[in-house]
Amino acid sequence: MAQTSVCFVDENQKIVVNKDFVDDLHPYDEDWTKPYEPFLQLALSESLSVALMQYRGWGEEFPNNFEVIEISKNGQSVMTLADSETWGRLPARLGLETTDNYFIRIHPDITSDLLFFVGKSFNSQPPLLTGVLITDDDAALVFNKSCKVMEISLDPFSIILEDRLPEYVLDEAGNMCQRTFPKFFRLFLDDGVLKFVEKK
Repeated sequence: MAQTSVCFVDENQKIVVNKDFVDDLHPYDEDWTKPYEPFLQLALSESLSVALMQYRGWGEEFPNNFEVIEISKNGQSVMTLADSETWGRLPARLGLETTDNYFIRIHPDITSDLLFFVGKSFNSQPPLLTGVLITDDDAALVFNKSCKVMEISLDPFSIILEDRLPEYVLDEAGNMCQRTFPKFFRLFLDDGVLKFVEKK
């Protein structure tokens, strides 16, 4: 089965991203900084921190959802992501215990961090899976696709994905029939390179 590189770090220590795996984000409006308020800030190391922000006024109704992710190094923001579909706590069915259960943190090598955030499903559509790679010299959005996370393994790192949710319709006889058939894929690290392959 052919494997495709999602991202890698080149000889100049710059992150090279395969844009086929990065769909656009859709914040509520262009001036998205104003309607958001801090939700949670986590220090991952002496130099790296992650701030999660949620839409102002939604905290009581959706206490574990967040619409903005801000990543800072040495006190300086290096990346801010915003999307109206929202991310949230990792699903309990995955059985993971991570930092406050809001994202997955992997170390592709000793100098980089790979963070994955899992979105919320709305209107029978699969949620976002968003991946960010941070190195000493760079930071990039490397994965952003609508897909259902079926399984996660941390050692070795692997994520099994379903590309769409199955849909069912009634046939003329009133029997329930499956109309769409999801495909399954695997995200994994191979010698520090994030790769993607269809899972048979």
